[in-house]
Amino acid sequence: MELGASRRVLTREQGSSRDSREARVGRSEAAAYDFDRLERAVEGLTRSHALLRQENQALRRNAEVGEERIRSLEDDLQDAKQRRQSALARLDVLISELDELEARLDRSTESRRSESAGRQSSAGHTGG
Repeated sequence: MELGASRRVLTREQGSSRDSREARVGRSEAAAYDFDRLERAVEGLTRSHALLRQENQALRRNAEVGEERIRSLEDDLQDAKQRRQSALARLDVLISELDELEARLDRSTESRRSESAGRQSSAGHTGG
């Protein structure tokens, strides 16, 4: 082989070796970049997950407070219904008593009118 030819072969081999090293370095840099991107994405997702967990816990606490409030209002409503029923029962008793008193008053008034009318008629018979 000639000296010039051997230099060209050597240069080609060195070039291909350099190209493969550059390719490896390029792949290595790309892999590092991909890894950095992946790491940033995972960190972002981790932060988002933590925020969502906090929000979820806050919403659950709010829901529990709301449910407690509903139970309290339902208890209040039940108490109000019972008081209403008791008041209606007392009103029914009072109305019955008023009806009875009114009937007794009517009987008493009629009885007095009858006695008064009987006295007037007997006084008119004896005085005439």
